[in-house]
Amino acid sequence: MLLTTYELKQWKRWNVESVFEAASQRRFAHESYVVLEWAKGEEVVGLEEIASVCSRFGVGLLTLHPYYSSFRYTVQLDAEKHETPDDYVEEYLGYVFEKNEDAKQKYENLWVAQDV
Repeated sequence: MLLTTYELKQWKRWNVESVFEAASQRRFAHESYVVLEWAKGEEVVGLEEIASVCSRFGVGLLTLHPYYSSFRYTVQLDAEKHETPDDYVEEYLGYVFEKNEDAKQKYENLWVAQDV
């Protein structure tokens, strides 16, 4: 199983601290991304500092762009995959499932579908 986390930030509400938040998630995730919402019609510029810090911490960088009534993303930098102890993953999933019973059910359904 590969656990990926995404730290989502709204347009103009992000800075380099977003990378530190995503990096802290690498404790229990195999890869982490910062996802920056981009305004419609705006060119993607000014990501050099954030990309540099992402690279230092092994965090990936995505930009999220409006597309009709939905969004599309662009990979600016791939996250570095790494091993994380299973007990950290289990602890995190336990926390998520405690807060969201629907997520727990969907997760359990994934395992049932694989056994068929």
